Amino acid sequence: MAEEACDLCGYTSILGAVEQCSIVPNDIVQAAGMPKSQTIRMCRNCRRELDIWFSAKVATTVYDIGTQRFRCRTHTEMIKEYQSVFNAFVDYKKRRGGSQRREEAIQLKIDELATSPTATKKEVPRLDPLLDTARQLAREHKHISTSFLQRRLRIGYPRAERIMEQLEGKALKREGRKLG
Repeated sequence: MAEEACDLCGYTSILGAVEQCSIVPNDIVQAAGMPKSQTIRMCRNCRRELDIWFSAKVATTVYDIGTQRFRCRTHTEMIKEYQSVFNAFVDYKKRRGGSQRREEAIQLKIDELATSPTATKKEVPRLDPLLDTARQLAREHKHISTSFLQRRLRIGYPRAERIMEQLEGKALKREGRKLG
């Protein structure tokens, strides 16, 4: 299989986690009489996030000032609405730092390969590159949690949980307690 990359966040996958997706739902495009919607390669996380944006920001009805009533949007209005929300979503992803996310995705891929079952059993687990930053946050704040690290470091919950385990493991070793 060929390696594919998400056009929004840069996540690369060999296993087919990146799919070609329509920006506007096909039923709306067909109802409007248009041939096809624009497509983009997206990973499952970006697709899920975009669906949340669509459900929060795209309305099927609009208030008509002339009649002072709500009316259903036309299909062409819906297409324009979907495209404007998609453009806002792309801008949001760019502001979040797409290149940083790509570097994190590459690092996570390297980490996954290092901890794969084919790796030798005597390998020492690698420390997360953000562990020093997390250590600094722990010094600055009295109590930290996994979700606090997730928000401050802008990472996923599983990675924040691994960092938290590494922080707790170092603290327990320093105090002389045994793990487990």
